[in-house]
Amino acid sequence: MKSINKSDLTILNKNKSINIGKCYGPWGTFSVKETGLTVDYRFRGGVAVGDKVVFAPKNSSKVGIYDVRLDSFSTKETGLSGAFWGGVAVGDKVVFVPWKSSKVGIYDVKSSKVGIYDVKLDSFSTKETGLPGYYKFRGGVAVGDKVVFAPYGSSKVGIYDVTLDSFSTKETGLSGYDKFLGGVAVGDKVVFAPANSSKVGIYNVTLDSFSTKETGLSERYKFWGGVAVGDEVVLAPYNSSKVGIYDVKLDSFSTKETGLSGGALFSGAISVGDKVVFAPFVSSKVGIYQMYR
Repeated sequence: MKSINKSDLTILNKNKSINIGKCYGPWGTFSVKETGLTVDYRFRGGVAVGDKVVFAPKNSSKVGIYDVRLDSFSTKETGLSGAFWGGVAVGDKVVFVPWKSSKVGIYDVKSSKVGIYDVKLDSFSTKETGLPGYYKFRGGVAVGDKVVFAPYGSSKVGIYDVTLDSFSTKETGLSGYDKFLGGVAVGDKVVFAPANSSKVGIYNVTLDSFSTKETGLSERYKFWGGVAVGDEVVLAPYNSSKVGIYDVKLDSFSTKETGLSGGALFSGAISVGDKVVFAPFVSSKVGIYQMYR
């Protein structure tokens, strides 16, 4: 960012003039807050609820809570270890996505339960899913008072109703691991980003129905997450050389060639106006997809 070449900059704050001299952009500071935790791979993702950021426990047995206003860090014991992958906020509650592995190098999840942390009450509870096996879900998204989990190893979509405190599933009819990597909500639909599946997955919350849309792509780990821009979900290319675009309204799938190769390109997408920016994973480049609407 270009520096501000004024000898003085005056800021009006509560009707008082404060002279802070010459300033240069970009503005910002970086600081840290000690957690006091020693275990590695403590948390996997976080979510904001009011003034607090709640971290999803992975190898830590504790939920992490950072209070932005007070600049304080605290924890809430879950009694579980290696349990969750990410969280989703619904009102005062953060719902953690259940995860499990028996593979070396991936920590064994000790629970098949959905975890719920209530920010207002500072309480932690669980809800049994009744699902066996490993790698159940990878990511989740809120639609109204429901949290919808993206099926990874499970053949079912997971649905936790925050209001009713109930857990249910919807069969996808798909088999194998690594089906989807994350979900994106558009209206009452949740679109799942295909990893090893050749199809985009679509769960309709209102109708409680699951459908798919063929991509015609065969790569493993095609996409990693995505973002909604209007009626379209733009999928971040991971091993695919193409951006994936699913149009919810038209129920159509298309691609845009990136011209990149090598795999493990991007691991997430963020929309800014009519552009979608992809977070580089192995790629040395930030990816930008310009939408023309």
